[in-house]
Amino acid sequence: MSGDESSLVVTVAGWAYGLAFAGVIAGRISHETHLQGLYRDGLKMDADDVGSLWTFYYFWCAACDPLVGITIDALKARGIEATSLLLAATPAWAYLMSKLWAPTSSDYSSLLAVLLPFGLLQATQLMLVSTVLGSVFVAGPKRQAASLARQMLGIVGLLVGMVGPPYLTSDWSEPGVMAGPFVYLAASSVFVGSLILVILRGSLSDAPQIPPPKAAGRGADAGGGHSKGSMTYLLC
Repeated sequence: MSGDESSLVVTVAGWAYGLAFAGVIAGRISHETHLQGLYRDGLKMDADDVGSLWTFYYFWCAACDPLVGITIDALKARGIEATSLLLAATPAWAYLMSKLWAPTSSDYSSLLAVLLPFGLLQATQLMLVSTVLGSVFVAGPKRQAASLARQMLGIVGLLVGMVGPPYLTSDWSEPGVMAGPFVYLAASSVFVGSLILVILRGSLSDAPQIPPPKAAGRGADAGGGHSKGSMTYLLC
C-alpha cells in the first residue's frame, strides 16, 4: 500500500469511527436526558414511578458494565473483532430504542421489560466504541485521525441528542418522530460507521504506524482495549 493510499484509509476509517461514535452518543444523551419527560408528560405516568424506574435502570447499567467488558474480552480472545460486534449489536439496540420512545403500554413492568435489555445493549455499545478506539486506532497517525473525528462528530451527536427530542416532538406533542426518524438516524450512523470499519479493518492493519512511546500511559489511549476508565472520556 502506497503512502497516499495508506493516508486515505486511515482518514476514512477515522471519520467512520467518529460517525459510529456520534450515533451512540446521540442515542445515549437523548434517552438519559429526555425520556423521563416523555413518560411523565406524554404517558402521564406518576413522577415517583418514573423516578424509581430510572433509578433501577442506572443501577442495572452499572452492573452490566463489567459483565459486558468481560464478554467483549472473551470474544476478542476467540478472534471476534469489536468492529464486527458493534455492527452486529446495532440493529437490536435500535429496535429497543424505538420501543422506548413508542411504548405500547405505560405499565411499569412492560416498560421495565424493554429498559433492561436496552440498558444491556446500551452498555455494550458504549464499551464497544471505546474498545474500537483502543484496539483499532493504536497510538500514532491512526489515533490522531480517530480522535479528531470523534471530537468533531461527537459534539454533533451530543447536540442532536440534547436538542433534538424536544424540538422534533414539538415538546412531546408528536413523540412518534423519536421512534422513527431519530432512531433511524442514530442507528444508521452507528451501522454505516461500523460497517466501513469492518471493510477497512484489513487495510487499516497494513497501514504504516508510528510506534507508541515507551512512557505512554496505561489505559485505552495507550492502545488497550476497553480498559479501566474508558467510559470517562466518552463525552470529552
